[in-house]
Amino acid sequence: MTLRRPVLFRVMAPVVGLMATCGSLALGLFGGGPFLRWIWGPPPGFGEDYTTWQGFVQAIVAQALFLVPVFALCGLWLHRLSVDRPGWRTALLIANPLNVFVGYWLYYKLFYTGQNLDAEPLYFRTSGAILWSLMSVVVLAPAALAGLRLRCHGTDPCR
Repeated sequence: MTLRRPVLFRVMAPVVGLMATCGSLALGLFGGGPFLRWIWGPPPGFGEDYTTWQGFVQAIVAQALFLVPVFALCGLWLHRLSVDRPGWRTALLIANPLNVFVGYWLYYKLFYTGQNLDAEPLYFRTSGAILWSLMSVVVLAPAALAGLRLRCHGTDPCR
């Protein structure tokens, strides 16, 4: 018995969105953070027990450098499983607040449970999880929708 494509999409999209959140946040931690510190320098209070607003903004930008393109790539990859013309509801299956929050929690558990003390704590704030959960509707879902619709042009028109 094979699953129909819409059913497979409805199962795979949230799983892919959760993995995309966790993976791209890790890339932001280990790639985006050092890159931005190389460009802008370390924010005031970097490596201390407190977080400054400059450090928080730098952490959010480092995470965004990877979250937005990864969600667009997820939409591009999942387009083949989507049967109907991709719309807002389809994009929200990939990037919804619950997926993003659970992905952020999983990322926190994997990379900052006390064993990895080299990781900077400003990348693991509850405010960051809430911010990205809310921004999933405003930033990440449109990126996923852009990826879903990108395949609609050229030789593979949407049905």
